Parts: sequence; C-alpha cells; structure tokens
Amino acid sequence: MIADDSTVRLWTRRTVGCAVIVFFLFDGVTRVAHAASHLAASVRLATPDGALPILSVLPLVVTIFYALPRSAPTGAVFVTTFLGGAIATRILMGDPLLEHAPFPVYSAGFVLGGLLLREPDAAKLFRSVS
Repeated sequence: MIADDSTVRLWTRRTVGCAVIVFFLFDGVTRVAHAASHLAASVRLATPDGALPILSVLPLVVTIFYALPRSAPTGAVFVTTFLGGAIATRILMGDPLLEHAPFPVYSAGFVLGGLLLREPDAAKLFRSVS
C-alpha cells in the first residue's frame, strides 16, 4: 500500500521540523552549559565575555519562536538570520568559505523547508519577492 500525499507530507513536515528544533535546542543547551567545544570556539573567535550569555541564550530563544506554530515564520527568519551571522563571523575570521559555510546554509534550507511544509501560505512570500 502506498501512502497518500498528505500522509507523506505530514511525516516529512514532522521529521524536518523536529530535527531542526532538536538540533538548535541541543546547541543552545550546550552553550548555556558552557561545553568545552563552545568555550574553545569563543576563545578562537575572540568573543567578549559580556557577549557569551547573549550568544548562549539566543539559539534557545529563536528555536522557541520557530517551534511555536503561531510564531514559526518569525522564528524561521530569526534562525536563518542567526545562521547568516555565523557565516559572516567565519568570513571575518578569514576561514575558508567552503569549509565552514555549507553547514549553516544547509541548516537554513531545512529551516525554510520545514516552514514551507508546515505553513503552505508561507510560499506566497517567496513568490511575491521573485
């Protein structure tokens, strides 16, 4: 038996949405818990000590916006903006673009893909821009 389109869409939406939310929650929790990998990256990027609490809580806040159905479009904008900032930081640090940029770009694609699967009306935004 082949599943109908709505069932496939439902489970794809759930899988993509949950994967994005779990990843960003994990990232936020490890930042708040001051995991060694995040502290080492902060030292390498010369992040000021005063910015660490903000950069620790920010992924959690934007993920909550994305996870809540009413604020999912706004959360998707926040998450993709956060990922764009990660790419910009890597470029400013002089890191090779193709070494560090693909992961945030793929993540942003999953965020926007999950949004489009959850909110079919959000596709109208992309059509009106082009």
